[in-house]
Amino acid sequence: MAQPIEFRPSAQDPREEIQRRLNDAPIEHAQALLACYGLIEEAHRSGTLDLLRGLLGAQDAVVTHVSGVVSKPESVNALRNGLLLAKLLGSIDPDTLHNILDETHKSAAQEPPSLFALLGRAASAESRRALAAGLALLQSAGKALGRSR
Repeated sequence: MAQPIEFRPSAQDPREEIQRRLNDAPIEHAQALLACYGLIEEAHRSGTLDLLRGLLGAQDAVVTHVSGVVSKPESVNALRNGLLLAKLLGSIDPDTLHNILDETHKSAAQEPPSLFALLGRAASAESRRALAAGLALLQSAGKALGRSR
Protein backbone atom coordinates (compact mmCIF):
# COMPACT_ATOMS: atom_id res chain seq x y z
CA MET A 1 0.00 0.00 0.00
CA ALA A 2 1.21 3.50 -0.81
CA GLN A 3 2.75 5.49 1.98
CA PRO A 4 1.94 9.16 2.29
CA ILE A 5 4.80 11.56 1.72
CA GLU A 6 5.41 13.84 4.62
CA PHE A 7 5.99 17.47 3.78
CA ARG A 8 8.07 19.32 6.29
CA PRO A 9 8.68 22.92 5.31
CA SER A 10 12.16 24.07 6.12
CA ALA A 11 12.58 26.39 9.01
CA GLN A 12 15.11 28.38 6.98
CA ASP A 13 13.99 31.71 5.58
CA PRO A 14 14.19 31.72 1.73
CA ARG A 15 15.53 35.27 1.87
CA GLU A 16 18.54 34.04 3.79
CA GLU A 17 19.33 31.54 1.00
CA ILE A 18 19.06 34.29 -1.62
CA GLN A 19 21.29 36.57 0.46
CA ARG A 20 23.86 33.78 0.85
CA ARG A 21 23.88 33.17 -2.91
CA LEU A 22 24.28 36.90 -3.58
CA ASN A 23 27.20 37.07 -1.17
CA ASP A 24 28.88 34.06 -2.83
CA ALA A 25 28.24 35.22 -6.42
CA PRO A 26 31.26 37.56 -6.75
CA ILE A 27 33.56 34.73 -5.70
CA GLU A 28 31.92 32.01 -7.80
CA HIS A 29 31.60 34.17 -10.92
CA ALA A 30 34.64 36.42 -10.60
CA GLN A 31 35.87 35.93 -14.20
CA ALA A 32 32.44 36.61 -15.69
CA LEU A 33 31.97 39.72 -13.55
CA LEU A 34 35.39 41.06 -14.53
CA ALA A 35 34.55 40.49 -18.20
CA CYS A 36 31.23 42.34 -17.73
CA TYR A 37 32.99 45.24 -16.02
CA GLY A 38 35.46 45.39 -18.90
CA LEU A 39 32.61 45.40 -21.43
CA ILE A 40 30.79 48.16 -19.58
CA GLU A 41 33.99 50.22 -19.33
CA GLU A 42 34.66 49.87 -23.06
CA ALA A 43 31.05 50.80 -23.88
CA HIS A 44 31.43 53.86 -21.65
CA ARG A 45 34.73 54.93 -23.26
CA SER A 46 33.37 54.55 -26.79
CA GLY A 47 30.18 56.48 -25.99
CA THR A 48 27.93 53.48 -26.60
CA LEU A 49 26.35 53.75 -23.15
CA ASP A 50 25.51 57.42 -23.75
CA LEU A 51 24.02 56.52 -27.12
CA LEU A 52 21.89 53.75 -25.61
CA ARG A 53 20.77 56.04 -22.80
CA GLY A 54 19.77 58.68 -25.36
CA LEU A 55 17.92 56.11 -27.47
CA LEU A 56 16.00 54.89 -24.45
CA GLY A 57 15.19 58.46 -23.41
CA ALA A 58 13.92 59.37 -26.87
CA GLN A 59 12.27 56.03 -27.55
CA ASP A 60 8.99 57.47 -28.87
CA ALA A 61 10.74 59.93 -31.21
CA VAL A 62 13.09 57.22 -32.50
CA VAL A 63 10.25 54.79 -33.18
CA THR A 64 8.25 57.48 -34.95
CA HIS A 65 11.22 58.50 -37.11
CA VAL A 66 12.19 54.91 -37.99
CA SER A 67 8.63 53.96 -38.87
CA GLY A 68 8.35 57.07 -41.06
CA VAL A 69 11.56 56.21 -42.92
CA VAL A 70 10.73 52.52 -43.32
CA SER A 71 7.23 53.20 -44.62
CA LYS A 72 8.46 55.27 -47.58
CA PRO A 73 8.14 53.53 -50.96
CA GLU A 74 11.89 53.81 -51.57
CA SER A 75 12.66 51.98 -48.34
CA VAL A 76 10.12 49.27 -49.07
CA ASN A 77 11.59 48.80 -52.55
CA ALA A 78 15.13 48.70 -51.14
CA LEU A 79 14.15 46.02 -48.63
CA ARG A 80 12.37 43.97 -51.28
CA ASN A 81 15.32 44.30 -53.67
CA GLY A 82 17.73 43.30 -50.94
CA LEU A 83 15.69 40.19 -50.19
CA LEU A 84 15.54 39.31 -53.89
CA LEU A 85 19.32 39.78 -54.27
CA ALA A 86 19.89 37.59 -51.23
CA LYS A 87 17.66 34.93 -52.78
CA LEU A 88 19.55 35.20 -56.08
CA LEU A 89 22.93 34.93 -54.36
CA GLY A 90 21.64 31.98 -52.35
CA SER A 91 20.73 30.14 -55.54
CA ILE A 92 24.30 30.32 -56.93
CA ASP A 93 26.31 27.18 -56.24
CA PRO A 94 29.22 28.23 -54.00
CA ASP A 95 31.55 25.59 -55.47
CA THR A 96 30.94 26.88 -58.99
CA LEU A 97 31.56 30.45 -57.91
CA HIS A 98 34.73 29.38 -56.07
CA ASN A 99 36.00 27.60 -59.18
CA ILE A 100 35.28 30.66 -61.35
CA LEU A 101 37.16 32.91 -58.93
CA ASP A 102 40.07 30.47 -58.81
CA GLU A 103 40.24 30.35 -62.63
CA THR A 104 40.07 34.13 -62.82
CA HIS A 105 42.86 34.46 -60.26
CA LYS A 106 45.04 31.92 -62.07
CA SER A 107 44.42 33.48 -65.49
CA ALA A 108 45.30 36.97 -64.24
CA ALA A 109 48.98 36.20 -64.81
CA GLN A 110 48.28 34.66 -68.21
CA GLU A 111 47.24 36.26 -71.47
CA PRO A 112 43.61 37.42 -71.31
CA PRO A 113 41.10 35.60 -73.52
CA SER A 114 40.61 36.96 -77.02
CA LEU A 115 37.56 38.94 -78.02
CA PHE A 116 36.34 35.97 -80.07
CA ALA A 117 36.71 33.65 -77.06
CA LEU A 118 34.67 36.06 -74.98
CA LEU A 119 32.02 36.30 -77.70
CA GLY A 120 31.93 32.51 -77.84
CA ARG A 121 31.21 32.41 -74.11
CA ALA A 122 28.60 35.15 -74.48
CA ALA A 123 26.80 33.07 -77.13
CA SER A 124 25.97 30.28 -74.65
CA ALA A 125 22.40 30.01 -73.39
CA GLU A 126 23.44 30.64 -69.76
CA SER A 127 25.39 33.77 -70.68
CA ARG A 128 22.54 35.11 -72.81
CA ARG A 129 20.13 34.50 -69.93
CA ALA A 130 22.41 36.39 -67.51
CA LEU A 131 22.95 39.17 -70.05
CA ALA A 132 19.20 39.52 -70.52
CA ALA A 133 18.71 39.80 -66.77
CA GLY A 134 21.51 42.34 -66.50
CA LEU A 135 20.15 44.42 -69.36
CA ALA A 136 16.66 44.36 -67.86
CA LEU A 137 18.17 45.57 -64.59
CA LEU A 138 20.02 48.36 -66.39
CA GLN A 139 16.83 49.31 -68.23
CA SER A 140 14.82 49.57 -65.00
CA ALA A 141 17.63 51.61 -63.40
CA GLY A 142 17.54 53.95 -66.39
CA LYS A 143 13.77 54.34 -66.06
CA ALA A 144 14.18 55.16 -62.35
CA LEU A 145 16.85 57.74 -63.17
CA GLY A 146 14.57 59.31 -65.80
CA ARG A 147 11.71 59.57 -63.28
CA SER A 148 13.91 61.17 -60.63
CA ARG A 149 14.61 64.16 -62.91
